[in-house]
Amino acid sequence: MELINASISKNCKKIKAQYDSMKDWRADRAGYFLIRVNPKSKNIELGFCKQKNIIDLLIVGDNAEEIYHTFANQGITIRPDHMSYLGKELHKAELAKRYKKNYIQDQPLHIE
Repeated sequence: MELINASISKNCKKIKAQYDSMKDWRADRAGYFLIRVNPKSKNIELGFCKQKNIIDLLIVGDNAEEIYHTFANQGITIRPDHMSYLGKELHKAELAKRYKKNYIQDQPLHIE
């Protein structure tokens, strides 16, 4: 269903979205992600690290959806905001791959 076709209840709570990446960021105790588009294979690579940039799990795929679902099926519990971050960064990597642009994790993607 599209939001445009949905009805909003009279008791609907409306919240203004806000996030300060410097102030609101917290490390996830489970670990962190390193993401890149491999320049040779053109695959998207997701490395999951627990410490010191040592990759404990490497997932390689063609698109964001298959990679984040594969990660989610590994049984690693991460915070919901970290899973959202993963989806956002993998989508940027997929767009960079599709449009043959340089992907740098945590940096804006310039498509033009």
